[in-house]
Amino acid sequence: MQFEVLNYITLDKNLLNKLNDLDSESENRALYLGKLLAQDKQIRAEQNDVIKLAAALKGAEETLLRYKKNGISEKIFAATMDDIRIWCENCNNAGLNNIDWLQNHIAFKLFRIGRLQFQFFTYENSEASDSLLPFSTGEKLVYIHIPQGEKLTQENCVQSIKSATLFFERHFPEYRYDYYFCESWLLYENNVCFMNERSNIVKFMSLFDIHYSVHDEAQALERIFGANKTIIENICDSKSAKRADAIRKLPESTSLQKSAKKYLLNGNKLGVGVGTIPRRI
Repeated sequence: MQFEVLNYITLDKNLLNKLNDLDSESENRALYLGKLLAQDKQIRAEQNDVIKLAAALKGAEETLLRYKKNGISEKIFAATMDDIRIWCENCNNAGLNNIDWLQNHIAFKLFRIGRLQFQFFTYENSEASDSLLPFSTGEKLVYIHIPQGEKLTQENCVQSIKSATLFFERHFPEYRYDYYFCESWLLYENNVCFMNERSNIVKFMSLFDIHYSVHDEAQALERIFGANKTIIENICDSKSAKRADAIRKLPESTSLQKSAKKYLLNGNKLGVGVGTIPRRI
């Protein structure tokens, strides 16, 4: 089975061998599922991870045609689809587990432009926190995601956002939006309590108007410490006697891990912040 997308991204050799070993029935299944992904239709989670990878690669071939039709560069296509490699590596190159996330890329809804990723997004939330935001439910936005793997320098992020503004103006002029939106542990307001003020994360935070934060620790624990589900559950259950024990067992290999761990042991919590950037910066 041939995958044109492999001209743009690099996968582990053992994983390539698994793709080559797919039988004809699995290949046909992958072709069918790839078409569903390109049409922004979900596929069943119990599919084999190698078949899901093959489906993503075949679906991305249809996405490439849409890039060409819309005059979007192959450089942006390659950068966007490189997330397939990243998530395969996150799955120990056993296949592609996080197909729901990659569906955004394949369905032509998300693009990596420089350091950051940008996704078409309609805000739909009826929570009381809406009153803290400069827009209402139903408003069109562009969601900023932060892919892993590179330093998060302020200069690169500013350039990425500026390039994204030009990108959407050129390729999707009918999509009108006033704000970039981000919901991430990187924007948690209390990060400044345990992070160096000159750190890349704090500088990244300064690009946003941060409207509110919540004590949702799971994402930060996973990203800072690589914590698994069990550890996260033990720490997030504030009533559990296991919380302190689980925190003490967290790694201290980096300065961020050391400062975050100390912050937690002092009775504090990590969280997620919600921020926006006006369309023109």
